[in-house]
Amino acid sequence: MAPQIAGPSPPYLPRDRVPISAIVPHHPVPSARPLLKWAGGKRQLLPELRRFYPAEFDRYVEPFTGSGAVFFDLYASGRLDGRRVRLADVNPDLVGCYRTVRDQPDAVIAALARLEAAHRDRGAACYYDVRDRKFNPARATHAPGDPASADRADPRPAPA
Repeated sequence: MAPQIAGPSPPYLPRDRVPISAIVPHHPVPSARPLLKWAGGKRQLLPELRRFYPAEFDRYVEPFTGSGAVFFDLYASGRLDGRRVRLADVNPDLVGCYRTVRDQPDAVIAALARLEAAHRDRGAACYYDVRDRKFNPARATHAPGDPASADRADPRPAPA
């Protein structure tokens, strides 16, 4: 059963920020783990965090999903079987990413295969092109040394 998006968007909450809600089906995937690395991610802390998981609960609400490390840990262990789950995050790109993976997995796999092939062909140039032009177009417009990009070091050697 695919997770269903929670009801209509409240007027104060844009559609891309509406939490994703579902009742988790009974088929845990032991290898389920976060598909993203995220600043503040809890994946490395899971062994310590597990001792704080409640023994019993009816639903799981994650207001700051990020990489979803705790959610994926609970899911992989089967502890979410049949429980209502709500995942939310203030970052609309993150919510959109999870929705796309959920709703269009074949398209995501095809896009990743194209990206992998391009990286194999062009290496680091592909990485920086994708980073600068597709994910952060404002970055591509700043000249080296521009204070607007001073917080992001670029490890590429300067052009000769």
